[in-house]
Amino acid sequence: MAAKTPMASPQASAAEPIGAAVRAADPSRRQERLLAEIWHEVGNYFQRLYGCAELLREQRPAAADAEPQALLERTICDLETFLKTALEFFRPISVAPLVMSVDEMTQALRTLVTRHVEPASVRWQLEADAPAGTVAVDPGRFSFVVEGVVRRLDAARGPDVSASIRCEGSGRNAYYVFTLTGRGAERSADPSVSATIEWAVIERIVELHGGTIDASAPGSERAVRLRLPIRF
Repeated sequence: MAAKTPMASPQASAAEPIGAAVRAADPSRRQERLLAEIWHEVGNYFQRLYGCAELLREQRPAAADAEPQALLERTICDLETFLKTALEFFRPISVAPLVMSVDEMTQALRTLVTRHVEPASVRWQLEADAPAGTVAVDPGRFSFVVEGVVRRLDAARGPDVSASIRCEGSGRNAYYVFTLTGRGAERSADPSVSATIEWAVIERIVELHGGTIDASAPGSERAVRLRLPIRF
């Protein structure tokens, strides 16, 4: 007796186009649009707050204490920064790396660090013989990372800032290692929530580049160590 050919389930076949549509949809784009709309609306509220603060300043009697007004404006600014940073954490992050030689990477890094550390100066320690490999980084994202590293160390306020660049390992385990160290400046308080969120974003960006980034504070010294893979 011939076996009966199993019939296709009408529910399963009907669900297939729906499942395909769901898989084809890009949730990151929807999230990006939603976050853009949220930030646009938040920006409208802050525009009104800044307008109210400006109106209060104009109406304040000349003999009145200016401190409450300054506190209000500083609070509005801090709140705006916090919300912007928090929303940035939930924004989908993508990178578009450009491939550059190790020497080009070092030149770009020195330019960025010098720009963000000003008015402080940096003492550089460079490895003599750089390998002939390449490093892939997204220029825009990498600039944000370097700026965040400088903020993390308060390097612009430090009288003693040093940076070292060296290459570690070989073959598939070769890494470009950049370390920025700040000494001598007064130790700041624990990082704010905004600074903590910013650092989490920086870690995500570095991980998308296949690297790692670590911050440490032994004694009076503060240091950040960034490792990026080298390709040959």
